[in-house]
Amino acid sequence: NFERKAMFKYSRFEENTDFSGSTFDDDTTFKYAKFDSNISFSKTKFAEISTFKYAKFKKNVSFANAIFEDSAVFKYTEFNNGVSFNNTNFEEDLDIKYMNVSGDFNITNMKVGYDVDSKYTKINGKSFNKYLLEERE
Repeated sequence: NFERKAMFKYSRFEENTDFSGSTFDDDTTFKYAKFDSNISFSKTKFAEISTFKYAKFKKNVSFANAIFEDSAVFKYTEFNNGVSFNNTNFEEDLDIKYMNVSGDFNITNMKVGYDVDSKYTKINGKSFNKYLLEERE
């Protein structure tokens, strides 16, 4: 558990990293972080504001079954080898403006409590429209 603010700004993760099942009790930032290998945030709980702004993921990343209790920011985030938000619960706003995904984009059973800002978001080179989320229901 991370009881205080978790600041991973500008961090570089060169090896496989597993935060699965972790709890972040305060604000969390991975702003400008670089992930060179596989990373998992599966079943992770983010209790406060979480930001992955400008983060770069080179390999597979999973947020499956994660819970974001406050707003989540993936603005300008790059996923170069797919991302899973399968069964992920965003209880507040989700900002994915300018997010870029190459590869699989799994949003099966993903829920967003309030607004999704997806302006200029690209999934495999195509514009992403937040209304696609509503069409799945």
